[in-house]
Amino acid sequence: MRQENWSVRKLRKLLDNKIAAVENAMREGLESASTDYCRFFEWKAAYLYKGELLRGHYRLLRNKVSRTDDVEDLKRYFGDIAMYHREKLAGRTPAGSGTHPMADTCRALSLECSRQVLKDCMEFSRILSLGQPEEDMKKENRQPVKHRTNGLKR
Repeated sequence: MRQENWSVRKLRKLLDNKIAAVENAMREGLESASTDYCRFFEWKAAYLYKGELLRGHYRLLRNKVSRTDDVEDLKRYFGDIAMYHREKLAGRTPAGSGTHPMADTCRALSLECSRQVLKDCMEFSRILSLGQPEEDMKKENRQPVKHRTNGLKR
């Protein structure tokens, strides 16, 4: 049970950090839009669009992680999300319909976000598979960390 709580806590913290990083980048991008919109649109609009998509994905994942401590349920959930994005990437081409250039750009950026979410879900599943580090377990059990004469911990 402690291992499950440790990995889920670590995952929650990681998702909070990802959400905060995306929101900070978006805030900075929006500030630059108010000073020089043309430059913003040319250089930062794509990052802002991707940030909005990623923030939405990360919030959904964070909501799921905050509702359960069951590691197997979370692994299954991340596996399903990864499979969805894998199929999305396999079934679509970056080239759009050609009816509107911005729609084609949004489609390509959406595929980039799917690739990032797929990568993140695989990383989240890996984190859930990790065991709690021995040093942390000893701190929680309030046992002193013993040192060997060669400087290594037991």
